Amino acid sequence: MERLRRRNPFQYQPDDTADSEKRILDEQEQEDTISRLRAQNAESDRQALLILKLVLALSAIGHLIMLLRTSNILLFLPQLVHVNMYLIITQNTNAQSWTFTYTAAFLAPTLAFFHFGGSLASVDPSIPDPIDHDIAWWAHLVTPMLVWLIRNSMDGIHKSTESIETLESMKYRALGA
Repeated sequence: MERLRRRNPFQYQPDDTADSEKRILDEQEQEDTISRLRAQNAESDRQALLILKLVLALSAIGHLIMLLRTSNILLFLPQLVHVNMYLIITQNTNAQSWTFTYTAAFLAPTLAFFHFGGSLASVDPSIPDPIDHDIAWWAHLVTPMLVWLIRNSMDGIHKSTESIETLESMKYRALGA
């Protein structure tokens, strides 16, 4: 009889009492709760990664159009940043160096501002009329904001995964619960 697990009988407790917060979960309830949280976290991560990929793709397409319409070599740097960020998202890892990403993201607008006097109009007259010259310069500022967004989102994804792992390590044995 000692090998059998004793369970406490059901006792009704109204929800408004302080004792309802002291409820102890048995091993199966703990595992079910952690599994449910893990599934919700996985779904949330999947949605966040999909949104990040869409935003990154839209930005890359915009930069690619600008690169194809002009011969400005500075428009190539954001494409390298986009490729690096895509690799970070698809590998779902923080192992990539953010130093390169931030440096390349800020290098193009800085060079454009200091070398070309803040406007590409005097340097690149090949940009067609529908595209304003200042838009080409401001397009570079989208990339650092995108790097910041993806970095913070990936940090949030990794923190939520670590939180689930921490919660799993906190499981306890509740004999007789």
